Order: sequence, then structure tokens, then C-alpha cells
Amino acid sequence: MPLLKKKSHKLLELPKDLEPQELVYQVRLTKEIFRDYQLYLKRINLYRKRVWTCKSTGKTSLTYEEALESEKLANKKVQTLARELVAPALRIIQFSTLSLKDLADTIATELQNCFFAGAELYGKRDGELHPCKILKIVTDGDGNPQYEVGFLDKDKEINENGMLFGEDLSWKKFPYSRNFLKSFIRDSTCHSIPWVVNEYLAKAHGITRKIPKELQDKYVFQNGQLLQQTKQEDKTGRDKGKRKRAENGRHAAEETDKEVNESEEEPIMYPIEDLLLPLDLDDANITQRPSPSRDFSVSMNCVGDLLMVWDFCSSFGRQLNLWRFSLEDFENAVCHKESNLVLIMEVHACLFRFLITEGGDHFKSLKRRSRKSKITLITWTEFLCDFLESVDTPDLCSDVGTIKRGHYGLLDPNVKLKILKEIVNHITETSTFKGEIDELVEQRHALGAARREEALTEARLKREEKERSKTGEEADGGLDNIRSERKKNSPQVLESSEDSKKKESTAGKNKMENGFVSSEKKERSEKSDRLVGNVYLRKHKRQMMDTKIEPKEEVEEG
Repeated sequence: MPLLKKKSHKLLELPKDLEPQELVYQVRLTKEIFRDYQLYLKRINLYRKRVWTCKSTGKTSLTYEEALESEKLANKKVQTLARELVAPALRIIQFSTLSLKDLADTIATELQNCFFAGAELYGKRDGELHPCKILKIVTDGDGNPQYEVGFLDKDKEINENGMLFGEDLSWKKFPYSRNFLKSFIRDSTCHSIPWVVNEYLAKAHGITRKIPKELQDKYVFQNGQLLQQTKQEDKTGRDKGKRKRAENGRHAAEETDKEVNESEEEPIMYPIEDLLLPLDLDDANITQRPSPSRDFSVSMNCVGDLLMVWDFCSSFGRQLNLWRFSLEDFENAVCHKESNLVLIMEVHACLFRFLITEGGDHFKSLKRRSRKSKITLITWTEFLCDFLESVDTPDLCSDVGTIKRGHYGLLDPNVKLKILKEIVNHITETSTFKGEIDELVEQRHALGAARREEALTEARLKREEKERSKTGEEADGGLDNIRSERKKNSPQVLESSEDSKKKESTAGKNKMENGFVSSEKKERSEKSDRLVGNVYLRKHKRQMMDTKIEPKEEVEEG
């Protein structure tokens, strides 16, 4: 059933008291019946919206009809799972609290050791792996299973039989992918985290529906559905909880105030080491070191080689003429059991082309005249075998026979990464690669010097702009001081000029009235006016010499 907002969608029940001749509206996809046309239209519009999710595949933004078709196709694929593997997979799923991805990986690893009659895989014969088919499963006296297998030829026909133990059998490629197992999990469960197997499947395969002890306090079955238990607290308990939270809030506020006061008393002097910086409230868990990631498909002792080879191909992809690829894709390709993967072939081909063009003495075997120089999806293993034979490494030469037979994919991921590491090490020792590295280092140094020079020039320009702005402010301030002093002194000059005018007017009046004016008094008044003007000019020139600013306005002598 398609999901709506990550929840199962329940269909409406049939209306009660339906009459045979009553006109109704029926939905084509769900067979739901409505008496009201408006409700029918609302339900039709809901089914046509792209808000539905396929339960089996997890695809979103689908219509209801598209989600139904997707579920039908996924159910057909899920039914291809071997019957012998259904019960073990359901036992792993029942009441598991893992995520969907982790649960699918767990099922895949557990089912790697589950062999059943009719399975086609690889078995050891004379110390080498050969394709075979399990014919029958028998148990010995100790109860250990043994497998009667038939070894297959190129036409997949049995040419020889044998008895093997489970340790001698291995899958060339596990027949069920992670996406297939995810669809199987979604299709066979009715509840997620903890995952609960459908009731009919549990009865058919003998899967217990008893809740484990660690989950009995949290979940309970009601009407065949797993529900989460909710603890109801009385009002007194709630009040106590509120009081405690209020008290904790007060204590937290007091502590923060103390910390703020302490920080204000002791200011931080920068620059300072990162480890000497005081921690904030949000950085309480910063001292806890995170645990290293272990989410790798390869074993942990191969992770170093995996990262080294991937980083080399990503960093020098331009020199190797190799497109970039993600670490996840490279890891999946290394762990894959197929021999002619495009990614693996491209990596080996680009590395071998670099060695061939370099033309060292150690790699003359890669230029055989009897073979075409072009590296293809078929011939790349020949170049690899020639390289391994030219390099005296016993651990790697022992796998040349397996590669020549076309079973490169059956090699252990550790061996594949060791081979790639050996090729990369030989490339780093070539003179061509060292020259490329020297050029890159020189370019990096030149780029760093150019950036430093740009930063210095930018800082110098900013410094000059600041100095210009400061001098401009000082000049404006000096002019303002001069103007203010002028305003202060101007009333005295005006008063002196007004006094002289008054004296002249009074003298004229007296002259008109008395008929004469003494010449001595007139000369004294003129001398006093000149002295006042000269004093003001001298004072103004002193101010000009102190501020070193020339006045814009000239002072006229009175």
C-alpha cells in the first residue's frame, strides 16, 4: 500500500445501507465508493497529487497510481529471493533497531554463508577456484553440513562432482544487491525501527512475535500493531518537574552571570593559541574526541592503501588523463566480484599509459611487439600480468594465474589494493612524475608570492587612505578654530570702528555747532585706531605660523 506522509494510507469503508439502484461515485484505483460528488473529487485530486511514496522502493513524489505500479514491480523482484534464505533474513529483521541501510548490510553479510541447493558459486579444486553448482546438502556424523557440488564448464554443464565444506565455497557475486534487500525489508514489515515482520510471514516461517526484554518497557502489541507505551504523570509530578526546571534555570542564569563577570575582569589578549581560548556554553562537548569512522567495505588494514591510491588518482588526474571519481565508487569497484569493471580498467589503463610513455627500463615488458599497444577492456589484464611478472614481489606474483584465467574480480580487495599501490609507487619514482611535481611546486610558490604581493599593496593603499583622511580632519579642525577665533575678535574690531565713526560724527557735530575742531584730538584718534589694527594683524600671523595653514581670507587693514 503506498505511503502518504510516511504513513500507511487506509482506504475508506463502504457506505452503509446502499441501495441497488442508488447512484454513487467509485474510484477506479481503490474501488472506494462515495455518495457525495465533492468528496469524490477531493479524493481523486489527492490520488493525482505527487505526494505518495512507494513502500517497497522508497521512491517519493509519485502519484497513487505510479506508487502502486512501483510496488507491483518491486514485489515481483522480491519474490525471486530463494526460499532457503527467506527465513534467516526474517529472523534478522524481526525487532531489529538498525537503520534500513545497516540492516540490509547485516543481512547481506549473514547470508554470504548461507548456501542452498541450486546455488551457482565458486568452489576450490586443486587449490584454485572453479565455478560449480550445489546439487545436494548432506550432514556428516558430527552434524556439520557438506555440499555435493558439480563443477561447471564454459557451457555451464556439469563435468565433475565433488564434496566440499562451506569454507571451500564462495560467491562470485552475491545474487542480491543492497537495494533488493531494502525492498525486501520494506515489503515484509509493518513497522520500522524496531522492524516488525508481517503477521502472515511470521506464522508461515515460524518467526516469533514476542517482544524482547529490552523493548518490553517501550512497546506493546495492540490489535496486531506495535504501539509505543506512554507514561502518564499526575499533576503533582508535573508541578514538581516545573519547579525543578525553574530552579535549574535560576542556577544556570547565576552561573552565566558569574562567568560573564569573570570574563569582563580578565580580558583576553590577542593573538592567542587556540587551546588557551576559554570554552563557551555551546562548546561543552568540544573536548570529547570523535571516534574514527569505520564505515568501510574493505578491512581496516586496507583503508590506508585505499585512501592513498584514491588520493593519488584524484590529485594527479590531469597528468594521468583520468576523470575524477568518488571514494565510495572506488571502494565499491574494488570490492566487486566482477572482473571487467570500467572504473578498475580505466584506473589501470591510465597508470600503465603513464609508465609506457615514461619509457623506463623496468617497464619494457609492457611494450611487447606481439601485442597491440592499445589498452582495452579485454587486454588490460595482459598488461597487468606483464607488470606483476616484471616486479619481483612474491605476494603479488602468486595471483598472476588467477588474473590470466579472467578471474581478477575474485581476488581479495587487499590484494587488489596492494597491486595498485605497487603501480603508484613505481610511477612516483619516474623522472617524468618528479618533473611534474617540481613544476606544480614552482607554480604554487609563484601563486603564493603573487597573492602576498597583492595583499601588501592592498594594505599599503588602505594605510595611505587612512593617513589622508586624518590629515583632512586635522585641516578642517584648524580652519574651524581660526574661524571661531575670528568671530570672537571681530566684535572688538567692529566696536572700535563704530567708536571711531561715533567720534567722527560727534566731532563733526561739535564742529558744526562750535565752528572748529582741534586738530590734536583728531590725530590721536587716528593713531589709536591704527594701533588696534596692527595688534590684531600680529596676533593673527602668530596663529597662522602655529597651525602652518594659510588663511583663505586676507585681513584688510582698518
